[in-house]
Amino acid sequence: MRAWNAKITRWLHRMGFSPSKSDSSLFIRPSQTRPISILLYVDDIVIAGADLGEIGRVKSQLAASGRLR
Repeated sequence: MRAWNAKITRWLHRMGFSPSKSDSSLFIRPSQTRPISILLYVDDIVIAGADLGEIGRVKSQLAASGRLR
């Protein structure tokens, strides 16, 4: 499990996400207009944000990153 977490954390950093200071499973990509948040829970990923197009781009980037498994 730790290897998977380390791998996805590296990918999220490359995509501009930073871990939250209060919760290591929460990653935030800041934006002045539409920030995106990703929450990792065991083997689930929750992506939240106000821009559905940007959420779709994040999902595409994750899918193209090489299956992360």
